[in-house]
Amino acid sequence: MTFLIAHQTQPTMNTCFSTCLAMIKAEPAGCVIDQIHDWYFGGGVSTREALDRLQIPFKSFDTADLPYFQNDGAYLVGVPSLNMPGGMHQIVVECFEGSVTVLDPAAGVQGWKYYVASLTGCAGQVKLYGYVVDAFVSREYLEERYAFKLSARESA
Repeated sequence: MTFLIAHQTQPTMNTCFSTCLAMIKAEPAGCVIDQIHDWYFGGGVSTREALDRLQIPFKSFDTADLPYFQNDGAYLVGVPSLNMPGGMHQIVVECFEGSVTVLDPAAGVQGWKYYVASLTGCAGQVKLYGYVVDAFVSREYLEERYAFKLSARESA
């Protein structure tokens, strides 16, 4: 077993949130963007409401509790934007058996900076330090959504 989530690149400057949810749901970013982007980005909609609308089961966090990446699954994480000064950005941190990977939808956009768990020397990388955990999605849900990927590994 290993990490499950497939990285997707956000198609526009302001579709990071929808793209992160698409990664968690194992659906194309365009589909999730069509379902929630205008509604969510229009304002007045919480992360909870978006996750509920997409039927993603989750655990929310009180940021005063300083949650850590300790359980296997996916963390929906808010970070300062590296590409839009003064803005916020959404990433996914996937944990499995004590290892962590960062899935930043800004990765893959020409000239953009993006967050990583550890630097490998590629241009644009920034090590993740400061963040706020918005929600946690269990490994069990990811296994259901990525069952096709697990089946292919077992067949090989």
